[in-house]
Amino acid sequence: MGEKEKEDSSLLGKYCVDLDVPASIKSKALQLWKEVKDVSSEHDSGSVQALQWIPVVIYVAAIESSQPYGPEDPHSDKSSPCCSLGAILKASDLNFIKFSELMRQFRDRVDLSEVVRQHFSSVEKRYCIISPLFHRFDREWGTVFREEDQEQSVDETETVQDPKKLCWLLFLNAKDDILSGTEELIQTYHLLLCCLEFILRDSPAFLLHPPFDSLKLEHSAIGGSSPSLNFVQRLAEKFHTSLDELQAMQTTTQTYFESLKAANGNLDVTYLENQYLSRQKESGSLDELLYLQHEATLMPNNFQRVQSGSSTHNGLDTPVTPVRAAMNTVQQLKNLISTNTDHLQPLREHFQNCASNPERSITDRASQMKLKFLSHYLETSGNGQGAVAEQRYRQATNLYYRVMKRLLDIERERLAPLKDFSSLLNNDVFHRSLLACSTEIVLTTYNVSWSMTHSVLNSGDSKFHFPWVLDVFELYAFDFYKVLESYLKAEPNLTRDIIKHLTSIENRILDSVAWQSDSPVFDLLSRCGAMSSAYVSPCNDLISAENNNAAKAAEIYMSPSRGQATKGTNPGHIVIMSPRKGGVTGGVTMAYSKDSPETRAPDTPRRSHALTMFFNKVCRLGYHRLKTLADLLRITSETQQKIWTCFEFCIISRPELLKDRHLDQIMMCSVYGICKVSDCEIRFKDIVKEYSTMSHAMSDVYKQALLENGTHDSIISFYNRVFMQCMKNYILQFAKPVQPNLSPLPKPVNSSLNSSPVYSIPGRKNFYISPLKESPFKPPSSPSNMTPRSRKLYSFGELLGSAEKLKSINESMAAFKSRGNLPYVTTVRRTSSKRLSFDEMPSSDIINGNDITEQDVVVKKKRVTPPAVVSLSAPGQRNGDTDKESNSK
Repeated sequence: MGEKEKEDSSLLGKYCVDLDVPASIKSKALQLWKEVKDVSSEHDSGSVQALQWIPVVIYVAAIESSQPYGPEDPHSDKSSPCCSLGAILKASDLNFIKFSELMRQFRDRVDLSEVVRQHFSSVEKRYCIISPLFHRFDREWGTVFREEDQEQSVDETETVQDPKKLCWLLFLNAKDDILSGTEELIQTYHLLLCCLEFILRDSPAFLLHPPFDSLKLEHSAIGGSSPSLNFVQRLAEKFHTSLDELQAMQTTTQTYFESLKAANGNLDVTYLENQYLSRQKESGSLDELLYLQHEATLMPNNFQRVQSGSSTHNGLDTPVTPVRAAMNTVQQLKNLISTNTDHLQPLREHFQNCASNPERSITDRASQMKLKFLSHYLETSGNGQGAVAEQRYRQATNLYYRVMKRLLDIERERLAPLKDFSSLLNNDVFHRSLLACSTEIVLTTYNVSWSMTHSVLNSGDSKFHFPWVLDVFELYAFDFYKVLESYLKAEPNLTRDIIKHLTSIENRILDSVAWQSDSPVFDLLSRCGAMSSAYVSPCNDLISAENNNAAKAAEIYMSPSRGQATKGTNPGHIVIMSPRKGGVTGGVTMAYSKDSPETRAPDTPRRSHALTMFFNKVCRLGYHRLKTLADLLRITSETQQKIWTCFEFCIISRPELLKDRHLDQIMMCSVYGICKVSDCEIRFKDIVKEYSTMSHAMSDVYKQALLENGTHDSIISFYNRVFMQCMKNYILQFAKPVQPNLSPLPKPVNSSLNSSPVYSIPGRKNFYISPLKESPFKPPSSPSNMTPRSRKLYSFGELLGSAEKLKSINESMAAFKSRGNLPYVTTVRRTSSKRLSFDEMPSSDIINGNDITEQDVVVKKKRVTPPAVVSLSAPGQRNGDTDKESNSK
């Protein structure tokens, strides 16, 4: 052991002594420290100093020792960790945000036990809620309470507890008792406001700022002891939140608050503190009471502004904190939802045009789904959340009816004069998918929390996170996926965060969730005839426009029948075709017993739009990720196309390789296999290293690959024991002089799921750019289409002063013409600098299925410098450049 290593290990020993860590845990921590130190030296050439891992390994060892048999073992003798995470941070003088970053790096180097994973995930999620809430609480407290007058105003004989500490303790205990299963920032914020309201009611008026002091005096004058509605209303107004939601939370909390009162009718701060500290010691997490002391290990320094930068309120420019940003996100959702109580009224015109009016079945289904939603919601969050669950479902159904109306309007316009959508509106899977998507949007909007790594809001790993809605509405991911594209087209006003969230869901479905063994995709593939090997790569449009007819609008949402076709039926055939124009050549034909009201002749080939779109999107997503990985590995374009050919062959002709696996596992194996036979071998270690840097990558993809016997092992074991057993003969063809024909590369395709029409501008607060849906202005004609006269025309608005501006320009031009014979006039052409310059969006942003990271579009307005000289074209000369200059002015 070198001197530096001895020094670091002695520091670990010092921390263990300070924390009173048992010898067994110290030994475990030392073992972990040596392991991660060795891995780090190979992984990143020692960029992370060894001593930085010391707090991490002590934490991991302490948590693992508290639950030696795992978190799910019913016979586990669970005990409190020997030291809490808060104590470790304080002993090492390490901020939690930095510690969290180290934990993520540690997880990539050393396998974490499930106990540690669950514990740290819980701590991190709680921190991302409590920390921004304390920031808001601390900042706003002085606007409600007169802290500076407290000591001078209280009589020496009167004992008054510190109301700030009492309120914060009440909130921490209520969070554990009432919202233990909830990670909603908004709902927790409402709980904090209810705690503040409860403390307000029991505080003397002289401690309060207006208008709360006068409200307290009025309340005392009438001898009221019940909760004051005026307090709740004032708090809702002051903190710009929903009164209905705040009242719903107050209803939930009142009985709990009253139960905490001591015999004298007051809250006991000592009792509340002991109760909280007991829980904190048992959990081994952070001591959130230290927020009141502005403990450096807890205080974040980067949520002053999130995403939008700032907002303007009452003429003041204020930073957008996580709480404010979350409230804005909720308000944007509410702005979409109509306040009309009869949400079916706008839909009745469509219902009445159907051969069979579907209104009764739609409302009955919505009522049945409500019961399932409430049951699942209360089971997940706790029985005290009934009022909140009702609100969430009401918002989801409201959005569901709105999007249904817009979707039907689009279809009617597209398929005019068709008005009868009976087949679509009587499709149960379509309705449940549409309702599930609306529910996912509502839950995501309320489940946002602050992200430490990006200083933005995201939905995190909530208990309601996708695929929770699939279980509630009894849907397969493949069915849910089919409505996403249409949903975004029908509701283009969703926020950018929601669009990105739905994009991530689609990508998850395409890369893994839809490939689970119970997926309808395999149910459909199991009924194939002889699968064609002459497939055509999906390179062009997803679906040909010529096939847009009345039947297709409904058929895209049809699900394959579960199980085998009934005896005596003659199932039709589905052709999984390339979307190239020109017919069905090269399609993959499969038998298909469909849930369709239409009757067809037996063995009539027909096209599955949903399946065609699915395989196209899988291939496009796979290619985009492959291109990113190959570029990181510096693989030549020629070899990249060989890898893509192999990768696509696996997706189309060997889909069984994807069952219960991840698309990226097949991608990495394709890279390794083709490079190995192409004389440019790349180590699997390097492939995994570069893959782990990709934005969507998860360590489980390369650490937990399914093997043939149901066990899981590393990606290398999967390659040797499964992938090569299936693909060996095909891959070896690339080592022969005559190689297989290479697949063409997919082309970029615009999609509602991966492009947002709204762009923000850095440095400009609350400023966005979006294209007009129907612009009143026509684009200028190209110079080749202009006449000699039209090239000289100017276009001006109809605003006041336009005539004067034109006169000024004419006088300037005349003055320049009069100086045309002066010796200093040059013939060099000059282009105007008075233009708006838009940075080009990355081409990857328009690739379908892309993991989108939307880039801000920077708008630069260049300074205009009046030219000292200009050149004038000779009469009759083509003057396209000068026309462009003039029009830009």
